[in-house]
Amino acid sequence: MSNTGIPGDRQATDAEVAAWLASLVTIDRVQAECQRRIDAAIGLNAKLNLLGTMVANLITANHADDANFLASMQWIASMKGAVEGLVGNVAFDQDASWPPLSDALKAFGARF
Repeated sequence: MSNTGIPGDRQATDAEVAAWLASLVTIDRVQAECQRRIDAAIGLNAKLNLLGTMVANLITANHADDANFLASMQWIASMKGAVEGLVGNVAFDQDASWPPLSDALKAFGARF
């Protein structure tokens, strides 16, 4: 920020700038980032195909699929659980701020 020349005006401190930037990281922005990351991991068509498979009761014949399905639901829950803690965190859009998606779950989602 620059000094405007108004008497008593001053440059913002680094702490003030950091606080202002953090104030821009709202719950809505973090929730949107969370949903974007979930959708990037498994798109709408894959979700519908997975749902169809579950409804058709095909997935229960393969216990590895059962475990992967449950693990994917746990990953989504942990993603949504991380949202509140990231409000005000300027690094909310960094991969390290979110629960990782395992290669096994990536491969599982890719099948659908």
